[in-house]
Amino acid sequence: MNAATLNVVRRYATQASVQVPLRLFSLEGRYATAFYTASVKSNTLPKVEEDIKSLKSALSTDKHLSTFFASPLYSTKLKVEGAKDVASKLKVQPQTANLLTVMAENGRLSDMSKVIGAFEEIMAAHRNEVEVVITSAHELDAKVRAQIEAIVKKKFIQPKQTIRLVTEINPSILGGFVVRVGESSVDLSVSSQVNKIHNALSQPL
Repeated sequence: MNAATLNVVRRYATQASVQVPLRLFSLEGRYATAFYTASVKSNTLPKVEEDIKSLKSALSTDKHLSTFFASPLYSTKLKVEGAKDVASKLKVQPQTANLLTVMAENGRLSDMSKVIGAFEEIMAAHRNEVEVVITSAHELDAKVRAQIEAIVKKKFIQPKQTIRLVTEINPSILGGFVVRVGESSVDLSVSSQVNKIHNALSQPL
């Protein structure tokens, strides 16, 4: 077990008595799992989820903050002080403040966005949500989104599961859309059809 993981274990309670809905084995997954466990044990899960949303927003809108987190040029002492300052300004729960401090001590603030993503995955599993990503060349109207969602529910979603719908715009697909459900995907984009035609025409007669 590496030093970073040992520090997480020291700062957080053991995970044995908490059922984690999704097992993640990456470094960011271990941080997120320890954070989820501590939050469940302290009955602060809804509040720390709001903390994470606030932190994610701050990192996406404050260029100086995101640069500070990502830069390897600052000392550990400055990183820890900065992490505590962020926790104070955002008025986060103790568990979230501890996460920031531990990651700063371990030189892992640059991985914060990955940890946030891993925590979001765990929370989606906690709510029995399935992320459905619809990528289109331009914004789809509500009627089309509803039709796609209905088809996805019928084909991919179990009775007790709910959909967390994410829409993305990618002009390079030209038209149509691509639907991704977990590890599965359905590509109905124009660019995909063009590529198929191109490949077919490239074959020797």
